[in-house]
Amino acid sequence: TNGGGDGNGGIYKSTDNGVSWVKLSSAPLPITNVLDIRLSHTAINSNIVCASVVRMDNHSMLGIYKTTNDGASWTNISPTTNVHGTQGSQHNDIRISPLNANSIILAGVGIMRSTNGGTNWSYYNGVADLHADVHYIHWTTGNTVYIAGDGGLSTSSDGGNNWSTSTNIYPITQVYTVAT
Repeated sequence: TNGGGDGNGGIYKSTDNGVSWVKLSSAPLPITNVLDIRLSHTAINSNIVCASVVRMDNHSMLGIYKTTNDGASWTNISPTTNVHGTQGSQHNDIRISPLNANSIILAGVGIMRSTNGGTNWSYYNGVADLHADVHYIHWTTGNTVYIAGDGGLSTSSDGGNNWSTSTNIYPITQVYTVAT
């Protein structure tokens, strides 16, 4: 992916191990006003990829897109609300479960989840200590999910149904990435 300073970023694909690259530009993928793009694929079907795209002009959500045929065509699966607010340059990530291609977590200044492949989205509401400003989501090869953000580290061991922040001794720490 390339979110260029000129706003003309996009998603690029290589079919020769990175020797050459082609910009994907079929509608509805945006090719202008692009600041940041985060991609996720699932281990159970590498043809399924989701992209969370942030606007260059105001750092809000430009769209959430999904392909089921390795990028040949894309569908706009954006939620009706702007999960990024105006902070998409800092808070933008998306991850598809490695076990269930219909389970997707989308994060910005709120955390949303789809259990039907992006057809419907809902916010995680009422989850104690799950901080909204998310920098990174890491889904292990199983059901464990880590969310890193302005409120520290949150963990789910059941695919995002329940969350724990027990590792946050001081939940004022900003965490930007997770390695397992």
